[in-house]
Amino acid sequence: MSLSALAIIAATIVFSSFVSGVFGMAGGMVLLGVLLNYFDVATGMILFSIIQLFANGWRALQWRRYVLWPVFAWYVLGPPSPSGRCG
Repeated sequence: MSLSALAIIAATIVFSSFVSGVFGMAGGMVLLGVLLNYFDVATGMILFSIIQLFANGWRALQWRRYVLWPVFAWYVLGPPSPSGRCG
């Protein structure tokens, strides 16, 4: 992969992050569109997932003090309990 292609992908990561921050949506679609121009679908989706995992993980780490932990606990504990009782 050429250096210019890597620069375009890196710039798209930053740009799509700003688009998501300003509009609250569509940044991932922009990033995925560019990634799929340079990679096949499987590789593009894996790269997209890794980028999103780190971006969202960093955001969660930054906002952790504002999380309502009792509400979070209900979301985490809620789905496994009905599936365990229905089996």
